[in-house]
Amino acid sequence: MYLDDEMNVIDIDEAIAQKKELIEKAKELSESETGDVSRECARLRRRWRRIPYWESAYEDQLANEFDGYMNTVYSRRHLVAAANAEAKAALVEDMKNMDVAKRGNVMEETLDRWKKIGSAGKEEDDRLWKEFSTARREYFAKRQEHFEEVKKHYAEAKEIKAQLVEEARSLSEVNDFYKTANKFEELLDRWKEAGFCGDRQAEDAMWAEFNEFRRDFFRRRAEFFSEVHARQKEAYQGKKALVEEAREILDRADNTREDTQRMKDLNARWRELGSCGKDREDKIWKEFRQIMDSYFEGLRGDRQERQARQKEHLGDLRTRKLEQIASQRRQIEHLRQEALETLSEREANEIEEEIADKEEFIKELEAQIADLDAKTAE
Repeated sequence: MYLDDEMNVIDIDEAIAQKKELIEKAKELSESETGDVSRECARLRRRWRRIPYWESAYEDQLANEFDGYMNTVYSRRHLVAAANAEAKAALVEDMKNMDVAKRGNVMEETLDRWKKIGSAGKEEDDRLWKEFSTARREYFAKRQEHFEEVKKHYAEAKEIKAQLVEEARSLSEVNDFYKTANKFEELLDRWKEAGFCGDRQAEDAMWAEFNEFRRDFFRRRAEFFSEVHARQKEAYQGKKALVEEAREILDRADNTREDTQRMKDLNARWRELGSCGKDREDKIWKEFRQIMDSYFEGLRGDRQERQARQKEHLGDLRTRKLEQIASQRRQIEHLRQEALETLSEREANEIEEEIADKEEFIKELEAQIADLDAKTAE
């Protein structure tokens, strides 16, 4: 006969019933996916040891079943501890590699994540906590250093942008619309490279002032080119009239000295009119030049006169090509203005390609001028 802790008599049947009850609890514990099973395992073990053992084979069978469930629980507990250790080690690595510019309260966030992971065993917890604490301290030191650098950059950016505002102010009244437009592009590139100055209100105020100077310049530039286009239109009408006058002399075919002088005068007046824009200039110049060439080819004269005409022709060609170069450069400046104002990347790329074509054409004209100069010197 056995007595329990409360002095109750426990026979073999009662002992077996109690052990079966503990086996059911051990089974439930082995199947549980959550919670801390360590304390519950220890409690079940203690209760099992307090139940009398009657040295029967059936009791041995029950003991083996109970131990099996307990071993399952202990194995799972070791797996959980290993998983927790892996999670904490990963958090240590995250802390070591954390971006110092990351916004938010990183120190509290990572500590909360650590607390939620659970135990990996006392020794492993102590070791990993030491690594975690060291990583947090190092992160904090690097973060402090980072923000000191950021503050320094903000101060430098503010100083640079204030200087750019003054440079934009001085350029806004310049009348060299070709070179100054390029300088404004350079100022804008430098503005972007300077970065944020750390103060949104100051940043917006400086940008508004800087951009207003840019707008003033390009507004005056647009007005200038509008006047240029008006002059080109007037030049085109004048050159059309010269073409008709030259054609009339050619068709009359008198080839008198007076007609020859008139043709030379027409050529001089042509140069005085200036360019009428590349698109129309090339076509009307070709028409005028063909008429002039046809007229002078019909003239007969001595060698000296022919040579003089040839040099004059080369000079005209040279002047024409210089006018074409000037026209191309004006068009390039106009395209660069369009590139500044466009919001489409595709249109901006197309404009850049057109600018490149015009710059290549300028090189060809310069080479042709050099060839004309060589012929004139012969």
